[in-house]
Amino acid sequence: MAPPFEAVCSPETLNLNHILLVNIQHSPYYQLLLESSAPFNDLLPELYKTTLAAPFFKGTQASSFFCLLYRLGQLSPSPRQIQGLLESTRRPYAQALGALYI
Repeated sequence: MAPPFEAVCSPETLNLNHILLVNIQHSPYYQLLLESSAPFNDLLPELYKTTLAAPFFKGTQASSFFCLLYRLGQLSPSPRQIQGLLESTRRPYAQALGALYI
């Protein structure tokens, strides 16, 4: 198993904007991701539900895409897992998620 990517940012904030980070942490969607304790592979089907790659959805509500990005950062994915996102052709937002993670 390949080691996780070495973080070049704060593991607590992923260098996200403070307002975005607070909105992610208080998002009901993010709370569901935490409660499920889903591993990396269980997050992938959630990308099929994603319809927006912007940070906010409806004002200051964090988008599900950025909730997934933050959760991905907490899971410390391996280089192989990130490469799989970047090379994905089945999930339109997988490449964007991998690129933003890097």
